[in-house]
Amino acid sequence: MWNVRDGTLYCGRDPVAVRRVIVEMVVGRLSGPVPDEKARHMIRMERALSLRGLTQSLRDGESA
Repeated sequence: MWNVRDGTLYCGRDPVAVRRVIVEMVVGRLSGPVPDEKARHMIRMERALSLRGLTQSLRDGESA
């Protein structure tokens, strides 16, 4: 069900918003099938990075 094509994570035919660098770090390749566990790990990493960026932008906004 999970697949990587050209550095993008897909669930079936639908692309999943995960950065290419995360795909390369976790899977180590740019195409092929991906186990459920690794796909979930990539999604958790993407969420953590997004939350970190949001927190940082909020901090920068407070100090301005």
